[in-house]
Amino acid sequence: MPGVINPSNIPSIQVGGITITNLSTTKTLVGFISGAAAGNSTLRLPGAGAGYAVTVGKTLRVQCIYSQGVATGGQLQFGYADNDVGDATNTAFTNPVRYSSADNKSPVVLIASAKNEIAVIFDIPAGKFPMITNGAAGTVSSVQVFGYEF
Repeated sequence: MPGVINPSNIPSIQVGGITITNLSTTKTLVGFISGAAAGNSTLRLPGAGAGYAVTVGKTLRVQCIYSQGVATGGQLQFGYADNDVGDATNTAFTNPVRYSSADNKSPVVLIASAKNEIAVIFDIPAGKFPMITNGAAGTVSSVQVFGYEF
């Protein structure tokens, strides 16, 4: 996968300036959004049919977000919600909380027609569903999120 590298023989990956060395506990979650009609996605383990819910009694610490968009100037919102809306749908999230926003209204990560690697530290509580949504009507993006539960 372009943009994700293994810097040495140590089992690790580096994304967005973060080197993740404990791959046995790393969670990789994926999602896709496609414009206004399919602008919400609950992130899921690769190949899973349902959205990922953080394990009871645990917290998911997200360390980095890797996205690739197809439209310059698109916007991506990342966070968590109480419900699984599926992948690339227009179903609304329940009680969404978004990354880096005191008011949970308009936090965005700008994406362009290139790969974007963003280092973050964002904790998602037990039972919540990591999610992405488009911040602009025409945003199309595939996303991978890397983190671990503790």
